[in-house]
Amino acid sequence: LSFSGKTGFSFLLFQIVSKGIPMHARRIHTPLGKKYSIPYGKKNQYILSVDRANLNRELLTAAEKYSNTKLYFGHKLIECNAELGTLIIKRSGQLPLEVTYDLIVGCDGAFSTVRKQFMRQTRFNYSHEYIPHGYMELTIPPRDGDVSGPDPGLPWPP
Repeated sequence: LSFSGKTGFSFLLFQIVSKGIPMHARRIHTPLGKKYSIPYGKKNQYILSVDRANLNRELLTAAEKYSNTKLYFGHKLIECNAELGTLIIKRSGQLPLEVTYDLIVGCDGAFSTVRKQFMRQTRFNYSHEYIPHGYMELTIPPRDGDVSGPDPGLPWPP
């Protein structure tokens, strides 16, 4: 989660953020064995590495507490119109369905349809740059609860 992601989840701060691992820098390993770090932000800024399954579980649990919440599983988000408060969703083999919303939580990952729709608005500042080798997510369990280590940018132990 980025700074804005952490801010947006303030209603779930403890359940999600407290279980995350602060990542101050991305650790780069070159083919020749050299290592260097690229900070994720300014001094004292970081992204938060969170368990995706836990994030989804906590979001669903929070959503279920509101009687006016509607969840659509098995649907693809086709369009999100923030100005009108409408979504167009589609289930395989069915006609598209337009639904209205007061709040949408866009947690649909790196290739977010919600983000793409917001990028079409004026004055929405966003950049996305692909790295040549793609992305790999690692799960490294803590040793005796210790998740700190000598390598800034990697949860520890290795």
